[in-house]
Amino acid sequence: MVTSETDSNRLAAVQQAGVSAICDKPFEPATVRQLISQLVID
Repeated sequence: MVTSETDSNRLAAVQQAGVSAICDKPFEPATVRQLISQLVID
């Protein structure tokens, strides 16, 4: 999930709902590639 959300309670609820990765905006493409790689390998 890519988000600009800063509320830690909301982000915690999102993770509990099943989101496996969160990337803050603005983001670098390399960061997204790294997150995807980690999800594929795990």
